[in-house]
Amino acid sequence: MVRGLFARWLAETPDIDVVGLHRNGLEAVRHVGTSLPDVILLDLAMPEMDGLQALPLMAQLAPHAKILVVSSMSREGADMALRCLMRGAAHYIAKPTALDPTKGASVFREALIVKIRELASV
Repeated sequence: MVRGLFARWLAETPDIDVVGLHRNGLEAVRHVGTSLPDVILLDLAMPEMDGLQALPLMAQLAPHAKILVVSSMSREGADMALRCLMRGAAHYIAKPTALDPTKGASVFREALIVKIRELASV
């Protein structure tokens, strides 16, 4: 559901093209080298291969791409964020939760799009 929502938000953004949408980390790793993305959005909680396992493989297969970890798991603390950065992530952003009323869907959407644009311009 979240993957579809993100894809819809990005498809509605004129200067962003979605070049791939994958159900799990293994599928994403298999396609990252051929889709040539500028920015990769990566969740940590995925079936078959989680984001922490997929991250260094994606960084190796698409060294030009900036990887943005988008996960509620990144709220667990600096340790998880540091592990992502050490494995090749350019940045991370936490998904909003029901426990965090300051970051509604519209605020998160805008922050996500701003961060994607920043990373794409690097």
